[in-house]
Amino acid sequence: MKAEETLDSLFNGKLRFFQKKTGYRFAIDALLLSAFALRRVGKTILDLGTGSGVLAIIMAAHKPEARVTGIEIQPAMVEMARRNVKLNGLEDRVEIIEGDLRHYREFLPPKAFDSCLANPPYRKLLSGRTNPSQEKAFARHEIYGSVRDFLAAASFALKSKGKIFIIFPAHRLVELFCQMRAYHLEPKRARLIYSKAQGRGEFVLVEGLLFGGEELYLEPPLTIYGDDKTYTLEMNTFLKNLASFP
Repeated sequence: MKAEETLDSLFNGKLRFFQKKTGYRFAIDALLLSAFALRRVGKTILDLGTGSGVLAIIMAAHKPEARVTGIEIQPAMVEMARRNVKLNGLEDRVEIIEGDLRHYREFLPPKAFDSCLANPPYRKLLSGRTNPSQEKAFARHEIYGSVRDFLAAASFALKSKGKIFIIFPAHRLVELFCQMRAYHLEPKRARLIYSKAQGRGEFVLVEGLLFGGEELYLEPPLTIYGDDKTYTLEMNTFLKNLASFP
């Protein structure tokens, strides 16, 4: 572990991760997306914008038969993700590739993956305050790739009838659906995420199918926190699958 890092764990220490003390750190959206996708991903999984490798590692740890490829543009995050893969003993099944998603044809094989995970930046390039931390800025703003770039890469890399699992701000849901259809990724399953019961929907989890037919199933909304600021029963139930390993 480097001096500027912390060593953190998930699932009672079953998975461990190096993270920057003051730079980018994974958040609850990674757990939400993992739980949403876990039982429906295939054996070959692509993680677009893998960051420190959290999603890729969670998928591989829970799916012993799976092989996962993570794509990340920032060299420092690539190096950290590779160390996290090694830390969790998954070098034989998780590969981290340094690459710019806007040039996906240069390093991604076509029609090679059963499933794709995507947690793209939530904010448009010129919207809101850009974080002075470069890592956080890249994770939050569309500096090196918009949702279109993520979807284009997924459409190229997925097998026919392959699945994409994505988390995105609820207020940009119309844009997400339009862009998914533009790249032949038909929305098939969606779930709105609320921080608290009386608030507005903050995130949406969506499963799309490459060249899928027109039909969307809306799952019941999920509320993360109760009045006591702890996880709700439904949130604990939602995350329960992530706490059990094969």
